Amino acid sequence: MLVYFISGLGADHRVFKNLELPGIEMKFLPWLIPEKDESLHDYASRMIRGIDTSEPVRIVGVSFGGIMAQTIASMITCRQIVLISSVRSPEAYHKFVKWVSKVRLDKVFPMAGLQHFPRKGMDYYFGLETREDSDLLRDMIGHADKYLLRWSVEQVLQWTPPKLSVRVSHIHGTEDRIFPVQYVKDATLIPGGGHFMVLNKSREVEEALELLIRD
Repeated sequence: MLVYFISGLGADHRVFKNLELPGIEMKFLPWLIPEKDESLHDYASRMIRGIDTSEPVRIVGVSFGGIMAQTIASMITCRQIVLISSVRSPEAYHKFVKWVSKVRLDKVFPMAGLQHFPRKGMDYYFGLETREDSDLLRDMIGHADKYLLRWSVEQVLQWTPPKLSVRVSHIHGTEDRIFPVQYVKDATLIPGGGHFMVLNKSREVEEALELLIRD
């Protein structure tokens, strides 16, 4: 079974490196450099070129990758979407994110400064437990394109969720500090899981995926 995977904002395929899913062919959809003033819809149409639509399409999206997966599912026929550490609606955003979106604080401050965010703060918000995981995230974000980071933040803040007919499943950590669990509904919960749990709680995420991904 072929399943497409989309990482989160600033991350790459390495976020999935600990996942072992027998019987599932994992194909990573890489982030592209956005074109000037490109909409989320137009960006998704370019990402779709990496998908074989002649076969049933299943997509697993982490964080912002989940938002992208839902956008793609509004444009092509998908068999299933699985969100990990993501949201189905801006209603699930933390109240601070909602405030930033309302006042458009991202237009005032360099949100791509995520690349220079203090290690302790990043470890806390992403739920990182080891130096190895912390170094990996910092390396991924450090190598991410700055324009892609800014564009991605803008898309999150402006996002209007599409109406979908596809089955959408959701896996979420109880200790997620980016998208707090109290704002999330109808999800398979991973006890103690933080925003980076696809990497550091991979066994629990694997078990949930194996139960959710099916014909």
